[in-house]
Amino acid sequence: MAPTESPEQRRGIRYDHGIFNPRALQPLPRDVTHSTWLDDFAEAKQRYLDTHCGGIVPTRWSSADKRSNRAAHMEMIEGKYGMTALKPCDHCVDNEATCRVYHGECYEWGTQTENLGLTTTLGWRCLRCRKNGGTAGGCNAQHEA
Repeated sequence: MAPTESPEQRRGIRYDHGIFNPRALQPLPRDVTHSTWLDDFAEAKQRYLDTHCGGIVPTRWSSADKRSNRAAHMEMIEGKYGMTALKPCDHCVDNEATCRVYHGECYEWGTQTENLGLTTTLGWRCLRCRKNGGTAGGCNAQHEA
C-alpha cells in the first residue's frame, strides 16, 4: 500500500474527489446561525421519530437513530440551510437531478456527540447522496479537480 493512497483507494474505491470548495453565491440570511440550525435539526429529528418511531428516542448509533439523523439533514438541506450546489456531484448529473448541499457557511458547523466529546461537521454530501445512504465512490458535490 503506497503512503499517498487515500482511504477510498485503500478500500478499493477508485474515485478522485478533487478539492472541496465550500463556496456560495449568496450569504446566509442574518437569522440563520449555528444555534438556529441546532434547534431546527433537533426539531426535525423529533418530527421523524414521532412519525416513524412513535416518538421513542432510539439508542445512539442504532438504525433508527441513523435514519432520523439522515432525515433531519435532508430537511435542513431542502430548507434555508441548503443551496443548489455550484458544482453538482456526478451522481446528480448522471440522474439529471438537482444537487442540493448545505450552504458553504454551514459546512464547518457541527454536532456534539453526547458523552464522547466529539464534534462532527455537517459535511458536504448532497441531499440525494445522503438519501441513498451513500453512493459508490462518495459524493463529489462542490469539489473541483
